Amino acid sequence: MKAYSYYRLSTLDQVDGDGLRRQEEDVRKYCATHGLKLDSRSMKDIGLSGYHAEHLKRGALGVFIAAIEDKKIETPCALVIEHLDRLSRQKPMKSMRLLWDIVESGVTVHTTMRERVYTAEMGMSEMMDSMIHLFTAHEESDKKAKRIQKMWAEKRANAHKTIMTRSCPAWLEAKADKSGFKVIRSKAAIVRKIFEMTANGVGKTKIVDHLTTSKVEPWNGAKRWHQSYVQKLMGNPNVLGHLRTGHWIDGKYITDEALIENYYPAIITQEQWDAAHASRAARTPQYNRYDQSVPRDLMAGLVHINGRKAAWRNKGKRWKNSNYSIYYKTFDNGREVDSIRREEIEMQLLGEIAELDPARLVVDPPNDPEENQIKELDERIAELEQGIERMVDSLASGLSSPAIVKRITESEKALEKAKTQKNRIRKDTSELSRANIIVPDTIRSINELALVDDNPEIRQAVSRQLHEIIARADYHVGFENFPKDLKKEYRTHDPSVVGLTTKEDYTAYCLSVEFINGSVIRRVSWHTLKDEFYS
Repeated sequence: MKAYSYYRLSTLDQVDGDGLRRQEEDVRKYCATHGLKLDSRSMKDIGLSGYHAEHLKRGALGVFIAAIEDKKIETPCALVIEHLDRLSRQKPMKSMRLLWDIVESGVTVHTTMRERVYTAEMGMSEMMDSMIHLFTAHEESDKKAKRIQKMWAEKRANAHKTIMTRSCPAWLEAKADKSGFKVIRSKAAIVRKIFEMTANGVGKTKIVDHLTTSKVEPWNGAKRWHQSYVQKLMGNPNVLGHLRTGHWIDGKYITDEALIENYYPAIITQEQWDAAHASRAARTPQYNRYDQSVPRDLMAGLVHINGRKAAWRNKGKRWKNSNYSIYYKTFDNGREVDSIRREEIEMQLLGEIAELDPARLVVDPPNDPEENQIKELDERIAELEQGIERMVDSLASGLSSPAIVKRITESEKALEKAKTQKNRIRKDTSELSRANIIVPDTIRSINELALVDDNPEIRQAVSRQLHEIIARADYHVGFENFPKDLKKEYRTHDPSVVGLTTKEDYTAYCLSVEFINGSVIRRVSWHTLKDEFYS
């Protein structure tokens, strides 16, 4: 049988030691002894946690399992590991489910340390053995994680007495006695220069150019200065002496809201920080980067024409005392497909908003979701949890069988699905309630602003508010491109109603705007050859 080796080391330090070499040697000996044909390619996950399932999310083991599921690796085959804890250190039931899914897919799991074999036909002794070892692996990691959390909590509490770690920003270095940090003057001067240039109105592109032409050596082994680093530096509280900490919860890093103030030596003052950020705020782009005379686009990224996302472009030559004409355009493989003047879309959208009753945009939530769907899901969750508990008790009492393990796995999946569905309903209801408040209020705010084309501040304010409440704006050109329901509604429309005699005299347009709470407004127009609008 063909065998694949898998090695997981939690830290990079173990690679430098004897851990990896020892595991590889044990696997070779095991395969030779048991007649397994070891594949020359080995799978390694270095520095990925089995406790947080990082090796499954972005590691080699996850790729292997996906390849088995996609039939890219022939089965039956063998997976050879040192110990079951290399497979997973998650909660016992999750680890058991992982093991069960692997062996059920036709993969036999072999461990070299205790020379155990786990298959889909494993008996009670093998199942109990696997549960005990996976439970022990999780318990060890859980205790270790809690000890580490407690240690870091104590370090944070004593942060002003002794430093938590020697790791620090590039312009500092830790003192030998760990009593604090000392400033590297040359690097601190560069940081101050960056903030000074920003306060004086210099953008990050020119700052990087200045550092490069001045031959200032980049930090931390970087080959050159990057705009992204300047951007991050401008928002880094370390320059003020403050430290932002965080912690891991279920494999996700959560940033703490409170800063540890005065942990580092401050290298700039609060006044310098405020001046730089005030200058950046004042320089927020309000015009087209290609032509400073073109006012900011109100609906960048929101407009679609006949189903295609539109980009706005300048068109035509700019003459004295006149601006470029600005168009929304769509493209297919570089070829222009549709084109509409920006002013037409803006005029229709803002005109519709001006006449709109904000109360119309409030969307009623589903009928009593918490009393119906959530209640049913709560009952389902309770039923599944009780069933799982009974089956686990059966395993503990020795009444074990592959059928029970399989039912536990299926019940765990159903339980997770029910909980996810319940959380989604609550989230959707909460977001809808929030959107029902934001959308009408923002519409009122937009209507209070008198939009003036040559006033970039007002245009920027309107643009920001439109982006807060609009999910998508669709512009349909030509009756044949109308949504099906509108085609049905307008199929009997008589052009003579608007004073037109033939279909060639006009083009039908439909502006459809969807808001973040799901409400939709539509405006249907007929654009004549004389540039008149009828609706």
